[in-house]
Amino acid sequence: MMKRKSAAKVKMSLVGVAAVTLMSAGLAMVNQAQTAKARDYNAEIKALQNQINEYSQKSSELAAQSSTLQGKISELQNQQNSIQAQIDLTTAQQAQLSQQITDTEAKIKSEAQALSKILQAQYYSSQTSALDVLMNSESVSDYVDRQTRQQSISDQTQSKVAEIKQLKNDLQTQKDKVDKLKEQQQAQKQDLANSQAEQQKLLDETQGQEAKFQELTKNNNDKIAQLKKEQAEEIARRLAASASRSGGRTSYINKGGSCGGGYPSYLCNARQDSLVDPWGMYNRECVSYVAYKVASTYGWPSYWTRGGNNAKQWPAKARAYGIPTSSTPKAGAAAVMYNGYYGHIAWVEAVNGNNVTISDYNLRNDGTYSRYVTSASTFDVYIYFDQMP
Repeated sequence: MMKRKSAAKVKMSLVGVAAVTLMSAGLAMVNQAQTAKARDYNAEIKALQNQINEYSQKSSELAAQSSTLQGKISELQNQQNSIQAQIDLTTAQQAQLSQQITDTEAKIKSEAQALSKILQAQYYSSQTSALDVLMNSESVSDYVDRQTRQQSISDQTQSKVAEIKQLKNDLQTQKDKVDKLKEQQQAQKQDLANSQAEQQKLLDETQGQEAKFQELTKNNNDKIAQLKKEQAEEIARRLAASASRSGGRTSYINKGGSCGGGYPSYLCNARQDSLVDPWGMYNRECVSYVAYKVASTYGWPSYWTRGGNNAKQWPAKARAYGIPTSSTPKAGAAAVMYNGYYGHIAWVEAVNGNNVTISDYNLRNDGTYSRYVTSASTFDVYIYFDQMP
């Protein structure tokens, strides 16, 4: 009787030890594999981000030369270099996420193998009746401890497998977004290359007749400046009229701050309109800021192709893509007013009765950030990006 009891105890102990040892060995192998494959993606990403910042600084320096054709070509080339650095950054992020997904798959496999061994061990141990196991245990407490310990190991392993699978799904979602961003950046790079080719063609055709080019450029810039001035005046009148109708006034929380709203610093600190943002808009414009808010809140729609740099074009374009619009304000929506040549677009931070809290850029044609409370009727239409297909 004593020999049978000792043999059963040894068998059950060895099963438990083997299961735990298999789990530990599997995890150790995964950790060793991860160490062997380790690549310092964070350092690469940091270096690329520094490179992007250098291009942004250089863009401001080249601005002084952009009054000439050759200067304009140089500025466009620098923008191409900047967007290429952003593409390289996105590529590094893709590689990092791919490696994390591979490592996670290895962990899932290891955990699943460990769980399989535990289930096998439990199966073999179950061939001995519960009564025999109880009779061969030191006490009822010893029996309960053995059963509880085995069940606990099984539950923990199953939970770990589920947790790692969820991590893999989350990483894949992040990678899908990065893949779409890279596609958009590649399209922006092609746009810049086309612009540079057009400038080079003009330089070749005029054979360096800079005076003629500068005159044309000045006339065009004067027209744009006048339109922007009129645009700012139209927005100011609209805000004043809206406040007058509601018997109140526009209440500024932040008026004319250089940066704000989470807008990327490399876009905010660069000269206005000197960079093309990741969504195809010029920096520090109202459309660029709202594009950033949409992208960071909901993800930028890959089907939103070139065009839409004027705010008043956004509602029609949104409807064409099946994105709902309405005259009713909603937090997390884009707010559009049609006044002026370009119109104006802003982000709805909150809704309180008939009033809305708004954040935007370039409200006064100065490329700066503002946050204020105004009547919901200030804006003509609201775009619900949270319901985009």
